[in-house]
Amino acid sequence: MTLPPWAYAERQQQSPIVLNVKIISISCPGETYILRARPLRVLRNHSNRVIDLNHNLIIFTPFKNDPDRHLSTDRAAPPLAGEWNPNELPTVGTETLAWLRPQADQTGHYDLMASG
Repeated sequence: MTLPPWAYAERQQQSPIVLNVKIISISCPGETYILRARPLRVLRNHSNRVIDLNHNLIIFTPFKNDPDRHLSTDRAAPPLAGEWNPNELPTVGTETLAWLRPQADQTGHYDLMASG
């Protein structure tokens, strides 16, 4: 499912945190992909979380694990600009924008609302 540009833009506007990040790793231990990302720059932080540029973040994605899809953590293509495609993940080593919200359970983890 690809979101239309207006819905994608709405998710970006609603996101309390916008960061420029570098993707360190991608894993899928269950039904949701988990990204480990190094924050490079804080563009917006309207949350009560302090973003430490010296520590990696754990980001849970809305992407669902598809057992028929073979995840390549070093070759997955990023979404097209203005679109969000749950079949695509950013590439490990890629620098990208990430629109995040803190997870409510206070674990220090984040949910991905949109990506670059």
